[in-house]
Amino acid sequence: LLAVRRRRPRGPCGPPAGWVLNPRSRDALAGLTAFLLPALVGLGVHQQGLNLLDDGLWLLGGRLVSEGGVLYRDLFSIYGPARYFVLAPFLLLTGQQAVALAIMKAVVDGFAGVLGFTWARRLGAGRWAWLVPLGVIAVAPVYPRYLAAAAFAMWVGGAPWTGRRPWLTGLSWGGLALFGLDMAAYGAVMLAAGWWTAGRPFRPLGQMAAGAGAVAALTLLVAGLRGSLGALWWDAVVYPATRFGGAMGVSWWEAFRDGALLGDVFAGHHTGEVFEAAWPGQSVLRALGLRLMYLLAWILPVALLITGHRRRDARLSVVAALGIAGWATLAARGDVEHLKLVWFALLLMTPVFLGLLAGWRRPFAWVGLGLAVLTLAPLGAEQVGLAASRGRAGLVVWERPGAGVLLAAERRDALEEIATMMDDGNTESIQVWPAQPGLH
Repeated sequence: LLAVRRRRPRGPCGPPAGWVLNPRSRDALAGLTAFLLPALVGLGVHQQGLNLLDDGLWLLGGRLVSEGGVLYRDLFSIYGPARYFVLAPFLLLTGQQAVALAIMKAVVDGFAGVLGFTWARRLGAGRWAWLVPLGVIAVAPVYPRYLAAAAFAMWVGGAPWTGRRPWLTGLSWGGLALFGLDMAAYGAVMLAAGWWTAGRPFRPLGQMAAGAGAVAALTLLVAGLRGSLGALWWDAVVYPATRFGGAMGVSWWEAFRDGALLGDVFAGHHTGEVFEAAWPGQSVLRALGLRLMYLLAWILPVALLITGHRRRDARLSVVAALGIAGWATLAARGDVEHLKLVWFALLLMTPVFLGLLAGWRRPFAWVGLGLAVLTLAPLGAEQVGLAASRGRAGLVVWERPGAGVLLAAERRDALEEIATMMDDGNTESIQVWPAQPGLH
C-alpha cells in the first residue's frame, strides 16, 4: 500500500542509495500509527473489568438489537438508538460476548486518534498533532457519540452553506441526534457557531432543518411501526430533558474540590482489584492533572472561539463550539468519567493552539506543551501501565459464555455465584436490576 520512489546517486552507475517514502506514503503511515497507538493500548485496557451498570446496559441494548428486539419497548434507555446499533456488529462477530464492547471501544479510540490527528495537521499544527492520539490514550474510552460529534464539527467547519451541502449537513445533524438528545443540542451549538462565522446566511438554514427533520420523521415512523413510539418519546426525550439532572446530576465543582476522589489511582477500572500507587506522587499528580482538565474545559473553548472569530475561520469556531457544548454535560454530570468524555474536543484544540503559539513565540508553545503533559500524562501513564500488565497475578478471564473479560479472581467468583443463582431461575429484580444489568 505504500508507494515509494528510489533515490540514486548522481553517477550513472552504482547501487541504489536507499528507499524514501513519498509524501502520500508518509501521511498514510502516520495515519496508521495515529490509529494503532490508542487502539492497541485501549484494547489492552478495555478488556479489563466490566461496569455492570453502564456497560451492562450498553451490552444488553446491543444484544437486544442484534437479536431483533425492539428498543424502548423492551428496554428502558435514555440514550438514542445509534449507540446500540454501533455495538451490535461487534456482538455478532464475537458470539454475543461482553468482550465485544472492549473491542468496539478500542476501534473507536483508534478512529478518534486518526481523525483528530488528520484534522490538526490540516490546520497547520504539524508535529503538535501527535498530541491527539497520545491524548486519546489518556482520556479513553472515546464514546462513539463524541467521535460522531467531532466528525460533524469538522464537516460544519468546512463551510457547508452552498449547493447541496446544507441538505447533507441537515441529514448529518439528524444522524448525530440519533445518539441522544444531548447530541442534538451539540449539533445545534456547532451549527450556530459555523453560521455566525460564515456571515449568518439564512437560506441554508431551512434546508438543514429539513434534512434533520427527515431523519427525525423516519425515526418516529419506524418506532411507530414497531410499537415503541411512546416509550421512545418518554425514555430518550422527556426523561433526559426533565428528570435526569435531578436524579443523576453530579456537581463538577464538588468533584473538583474532592482531592481524595481525584487522587484515587486507577479509578474507573472495574476489575475488583485494589490498586496501590505505581510510582511516588502518583495520587498528587493525578489530582493535579484532573483539576487542570476541569479548568481548561472552561477556558480553552472560549480562547479558540475568539481566535476563530478574529481569523474568520469557521473550522476553529465550530470545534470551539463543540467544547462549549460540553459545558452542559459538565454542568449536569460533572464527574471524572464525563470530564474525560468532553475532553476529546479539547484534544482537538490543543495542537492547533500550540501551532499558533509556535508561529508567534516558540517558548510559549513549549510552556503550553509542558502544561499539556502535566495535564494528560498521569492518566496516560495509568492506561499504558494497565495495558502492559494485563497478565498480572490475580487477574483472570471470566470464561462464562457471554463474558470473556478480565476480572480479579475474587470478583469473578462473586459474580459467578450470582450468575449461577440466576441460572437456577432466581431472577429477583432487587438483586440484578437495575444495579447490575450486565449480569443478563
